[in-house]
Amino acid sequence: MKTTALIALVAAFAGVTTAAPSPAPAPAVEHLAFNVPAPSANSTSLNSRELHKRWDFNVYVTEHDNWNGRNEVLWWNRGACFSLGNGWDKIITSFGPQEGITCTIYDQHDCRGSQYWPIRYPGIPNLHNIGNPNWNDRISSWRCD
Repeated sequence: MKTTALIALVAAFAGVTTAAPSPAPAPAVEHLAFNVPAPSANSTSLNSRELHKRWDFNVYVTEHDNWNGRNEVLWWNRGACFSLGNGWDKIITSFGPQEGITCTIYDQHDCRGSQYWPIRYPGIPNLHNIGNPNWNDRISSWRCD
C-alpha cells in the first residue's frame, strides 16, 4: 500500500512543472555623447539624430595631450557660450572644433575671464603649448562662430 501511494504521489508531481518567468527585455538605451537636460513637462522625446539638428557644431575634447585619454564630442550652437560643468571643467588638454568653426576659450564660466583665440580645425592637441600661463586644464567655457 505504501508503495502504491508513493507511486501515485510521484506520478501526480511528475506532471507539474514550474517555469521561471522570462526576464523582461532590457530597455533600449541610446548613448549620447553630451549631457542633455531632462525634458520639461511640455517637451517631446527626441532621439540623438533629432537632437543634433538643434545644434550647429561640435567640439572634440580629450583629457590628455595628443587626443588621448577620456574624450567626448560636445555639440552646441554658434555664438552661444558653452560653460563646462559636465565633468570637463578645467581638465581639457586637447581641444578640436569641427572644420569651418573658430572658437575662443575662456578660463571662467559664462565666457568670462582670460581668453585665447582663434582656435580652428583641427584644433590644439596639447594646450600645454599655448599661453602664458598655458591653457592645459584651464578651460571653463568657450564660444564658437
